[in-house]
Amino acid sequence: MDIGNIILIVALLGLLVMYPIMMFRKNKKEQERQNTLIDSLKVGQYVITYSGVFGKIVEIKEKEFGKFVTIETGEAHKNYVTISINAVYMLTNNNPKVYDASGEEVKATEIEQAEMIKEPKKETKKEPKKPAKK
Repeated sequence: MDIGNIILIVALLGLLVMYPIMMFRKNKKEQERQNTLIDSLKVGQYVITYSGVFGKIVEIKEKEFGKFVTIETGEAHKNYVTISINAVYMLTNNNPKVYDASGEEVKATEIEQAEMIKEPKKETKKEPKKPAKK
């Protein structure tokens, strides 16, 4: 064996040893982040699940198989979904961005944004005034 083969074998062995260590550290950090998130959940907060469902927490229950969260989804038609607390991906806020017809973001208060989303304003077209007959 020459020196090049020995260096190659040592490098491969080093990678084989380091890979599981790095994966363990990454998984440990992710698990700590998830546990911190689960501990901080409260009724009334807005969350996004791993499957992409967005909603407001309305109930947190401890059941036989673990903790479960009931979230309210939808704006006009309310739906309720009960999921495992571990399915919650992240906390978010309910401050949607509102855009006008030209694509520019409309700066509005939270109340105005909620009103825009629930009931968009209907524009009424005014008919031009007809000249008076003489």
